[in-house]
Amino acid sequence: MKKKKVLLIDDDKAFVLFAKSSLESTGAFDVTVAAGGPQGIALAQREKPDVILLDRLMPQMSGKVVAESLSEGPGTKQIPVIFLTSMISKEQVKSESIITIDSQDFIAKDIGVQGLINCLTDFFKEKGSCGKINLLT
Repeated sequence: MKKKKVLLIDDDKAFVLFAKSSLESTGAFDVTVAAGGPQGIALAQREKPDVILLDRLMPQMSGKVVAESLSEGPGTKQIPVIFLTSMISKEQVKSESIITIDSQDFIAKDIGVQGLINCLTDFFKEKGSCGKINLLT
């Protein structure tokens, strides 16, 4: 089975190292990391990942601005983006791995290693689904 390419854009070095090593240890994912928005956009354009995990709050360029830039790029607009955030917790998400707020997917950063692996595995198996719930309904 071909490894899925994941681009992780996050300024939290400890989280990035932890997430990268955890996902790659499964043998199912090849993870590229970027410490901020400009680097992440450049890597997305060059690497064409299967999915982008994007921190919502970063100092130099917010995740929202990065996502908007990616959605306007001819080579990146089709790449799914899932925001990572510490603004929601796994308790708020309940039994689901990912939630949708204002048409954008979010994963709680405290989801844990197995939760993140399960979410991405389900995401690719279900072609974009990861047990979504919508907080706006």
